[in-house]
Amino acid sequence: SGNVTPVYQNVKVELPNDGRETVQVKILVGGEVQYDRPVDTILQVSMIPVYGNGVQEVQIYIDGVLTSTQTVDFGS
Repeated sequence: SGNVTPVYQNVKVELPNDGRETVQVKILVGGEVQYDRPVDTILQVSMIPVYGNGVQEVQIYIDGVLTSTQTVDFGS
């Protein structure tokens, strides 16, 4: 079968509307950190591309707090 090419999917991150101007968004796919950087909350929603193969659990942390867990099917 050889190398498996990762498939990208956009994950929707809902940003807080509580006065914070930026928050640290961290996204884990299958327990591995793929994204960890500040995002401006003025965007309200951010679509962030992550990659994987098959069905993975995607966890979204905002300022260190787990705000969403999604199951994403990246296909094969």
